Amino acid sequence: MEVGMERVVRQMKRVIADAEGLLEASGDQLGDARGAVVSRVERAKERLTDFEREALRRTRAAAQEAARYAQAHPWQVTGISVGAAIAIGIAVGVALSSRKH
Repeated sequence: MEVGMERVVRQMKRVIADAEGLLEASGDQLGDARGAVVSRVERAKERLTDFEREALRRTRAAAQEAARYAQAHPWQVTGISVGAAIAIGIAVGVALSSRKH
């Protein structure tokens, strides 16, 4: 999920940078509309910063909660890890044995 958020943030930053570039390139050709566009770009930058901050806060909170759970329930976490490793081992074994036949 974090990768998806990072991609959205990168794309939004690119859009904002492109808009700023267009504003600079247009000079005074936009006339009165320029002020409105500049204002919207600035608001978009602020909202993106707020979004990044909130996403980081939520990610940290989730990581802390996961760490607390792992400390409170170490055998359950270990059991899940062992179970996942067994399942992966079985899947790999089945895949390899089917390739031989």
